Amino acid sequence: MTDPEISPEYTVTFAAGVDDVLRACLKRLATTLNAETQAETYEHLAELRKDAITQISSFLRAFVGSLLHSTPHDGNVHLFVDGPESLFFRYDSGYHGAMILHSAGAEPGKASWSVHT
Repeated sequence: MTDPEISPEYTVTFAAGVDDVLRACLKRLATTLNAETQAETYEHLAELRKDAITQISSFLRAFVGSLLHSTPHDGNVHLFVDGPESLFFRYDSGYHGAMILHSAGAEPGKASWSVHT
């Protein structure tokens, strides 16, 4: 008997290349975190940390939100490569969207992620 209080089981499928995109995203996030070693003042350090927190939290919100959107009728979720730093997701129900990196300049920490459905 299934407990109605527990969310249903579903599968997350990574298409070919998704792992490569995730590794590139994590490398970008690590670069953002390591940028704080270049801080010359406390104010600069605070700015770099703020940028890192913004980028990391937006990545987590986008990625986890893409995977945990499901309702009992959505079914499994499939992730596909949509670009060098973006992923397309599609649920069996037809709900779909993309997780996209928005770069706000050449600096590694000046970027944020969003989900478009």
